[in-house]
Amino acid sequence: MVPKLLLAAALMILFTACNNADTTSANTETVHEHAQPHDTAMHNHEAKATHGLSLNNGAKWQTDESTRKHAATLNNMVGDFEKQTVKSLFAYHSFADKMQEELQQLINNCTMEGPDHDALHLWLEPVLNDVKALKSTGNEEDAKNAAMVLSEDVKKFNQYFN
Repeated sequence: MVPKLLLAAALMILFTACNNADTTSANTETVHEHAQPHDTAMHNHEAKATHGLSLNNGAKWQTDESTRKHAATLNNMVGDFEKQTVKSLFAYHSFADKMQEELQQLINNCTMEGPDHDALHLWLEPVLNDVKALKSTGNEEDAKNAAMVLSEDVKKFNQYFN
């Protein structure tokens, strides 16, 4: 119950603490993977999150120093965890807890705005969901699979952001 409350709080902070500005400009048009028509009444974050992350007209999205620092820490944590040879269910859950703490720091220190910020959310939302999924696993096989997905999603930061 407590992890669900923490995730709910993190998501709430995510949508309010980052000086959220759901704006777009003509020169930062985003081509989304699996683009589909959507209900125009749907909140902009929800609509974008269903389409996936893409580059900014072929270029990486810009981030602030704090976001880069926390993303690098997350990537290092993933790399260190992947190097461990013996992984118990406790180790997977502990990894998820540490990832959640670092993600919370990223969220708390976010100062980004505009389209770059919106793109960051497209990366961040799946990562938060991956952490939640890893924390809720009940056996090592499910934890291993969930950790693999989390690792892949965290590593996407360097593909899409400077």
